[in-house]
Amino acid sequence: MLDQIYKELVSERICSSQVEFSRVWLGSSSRYYSNILATGRQPSIQVLTSLVLRLERLAATLAERNPRSATANRLRRCADIVWADIDQRSLCRTPRRRTVRSASVLAQ
Repeated sequence: MLDQIYKELVSERICSSQVEFSRVWLGSSSRYYSNILATGRQPSIQVLTSLVLRLERLAATLAERNPRSATANRLRRCADIVWADIDQRSLCRTPRRRTVRSASVLAQ
């Protein structure tokens, strides 16, 4: 998913390198993205949140200038992909059903 976003930004000439993607778009160290690629690890939710907010901000700015901006639409689709990943990963981390004590037990 992250590779797809990176390639889209490069193809739109919004981002020119993995270092720039790591620092500017992911808000991380200069080698964060290359480390993710090398290790196969998933990016953190914090990094994904930074990315999606930046994508949405740029898409809004471009759409404000030109409501029919194809680039703004592509950036929104990228943001949707990132949000879906965040959502999916968040659901996976939701704890299983816990036993809920009744209010009378809690009040004691």
